[in-house]
Amino acid sequence: MRLFESSTYDGIPYEELAEIKNLRKTTPGLYAEQDAVDHIFSEADETTGFGNLPLIVLSAGRLPGGLPAEITAEVLSRFLRVREELQTDLVALSIKSEQRTCADAGHYIHYARPDAVIQAILDVLAATRESGR
Repeated sequence: MRLFESSTYDGIPYEELAEIKNLRKTTPGLYAEQDAVDHIFSEADETTGFGNLPLIVLSAGRLPGGLPAEITAEVLSRFLRVREELQTDLVALSIKSEQRTCADAGHYIHYARPDAVIQAILDVLAATRESGR
């Protein structure tokens, strides 16, 4: 038994270790989502639009660090182009939509910028109330 614990476990800070341990709890959900991916995509293909329903699309402004060496500049360029097209498609789903780019956030915007997520939710709620929906 140690009398004093270090602030890391095998180089991982204890705060992050708890998140890693919780990942095991999400694995069944990840598998279920993977099993349902065909159904999810077919539903997405059937989406025609949201009319004038307020919509805010939050977009990542930066790439994740530590990309694998196999990702060439060409692949990265193609990825960024497709990501931009998909984001544009989302914004086009509503005539009352807005895209907000979080310059300092990557894919996990809800972790990096919870304030932006909360503000987007509040803004959509306010716009919904104003329109009488």
